[in-house]
Amino acid sequence: MISLRTTTCCQIKECLTLSRSEVWPYALVLSARLLRIWPHEELASTTQLDPNLCELLRHVVRLRDALVDGPRSLFSLINSDGLHPGSTSHESVIVDEDLGELVIDELDRVCLVALETLGPELFLTEGLLPLEPIVNELESGSVDLCRSWALLLLARAVPKKPCRLHFFTERMLPLADRALNVAKNVVAAMAAKQDEKFGGAALITAGITVTRQIWAGLSMFVRQSPQDWSELSTGGFGRRLVKELANTSALRPTVLMAFRRLALAAQQSETGLIAMRGGAKLAIPTMLSLYENAESPVHLSLRQQIRSTLAAYFPCLSSKVSVFFPQFFPQLTSFLLFGD
Repeated sequence: MISLRTTTCCQIKECLTLSRSEVWPYALVLSARLLRIWPHEELASTTQLDPNLCELLRHVVRLRDALVDGPRSLFSLINSDGLHPGSTSHESVIVDEDLGELVIDELDRVCLVALETLGPELFLTEGLLPLEPIVNELESGSVDLCRSWALLLLARAVPKKPCRLHFFTERMLPLADRALNVAKNVVAAMAAKQDEKFGGAALITAGITVTRQIWAGLSMFVRQSPQDWSELSTGGFGRRLVKELANTSALRPTVLMAFRRLALAAQQSETGLIAMRGGAKLAIPTMLSLYENAESPVHLSLRQQIRSTLAAYFPCLSSKVSVFFPQFFPQLTSFLLFGD
């Protein structure tokens, strides 16, 4: 199996350098299917991934980075082997725009499948698909963000195996904070000068967008019961979630989704129940406060999300928990039983 995988990876990578770009979608479809059917145990049993598989994935990432501006840039990626001897021009290479769009879709598919099969802890690393270059570009003042396409995959990915929340808190959350700091710094600079810096608005928008998209990647880590419930300790990530829920309206849907899925997963785990019960002293009052204050019709969606989250959280609580917030517990019961 290892020998076959090595040979196949090398051949697919070679296909993705041919001037006959119409073969690229087929090579990419094959790549995605092979990533799905290769035994997960074999991929996880070694201390590191097959070097040829890594090289294929790196090549796919490089191709997708180069196509961030659309299919018309495909011609620059095509090997000139198909041209006449001595020619270095790409003028004779004709690229159909529909073909370019198809290639982009299939490149995204391969990366999404790799993210789901290998997991974010293996794929979102320095050697394969690091996200840090996106934030580095922001911090340098650029809004081109050639790897911004990768952020759109984070919320879509459904990893095949449970993930560690520690990876999100240690590797992804700092990037989100750095991106948000870029936006904050530009706002402060513009306010100090009482004048809009050229490109400042675009940089603010990009920083906020990157922050939200990285946070959306939290969904990968709560699709299943996390491997490290201890990350949700009152003084750890759990407190950060409550803080964002209370203060950052743009992140509330993501945070409520995380609490909802974690609560459902905790019902099957004693460790999870302990973690969720410990966090209830902060999380439940915050949700109830938001619910009470969200009376405007524009907040209808938020109220529905809070109600769904409370309904998922309620089975995790024991009667003893009510002593920590007696003024809130009857109200919570009313929400769940009567909906108001």
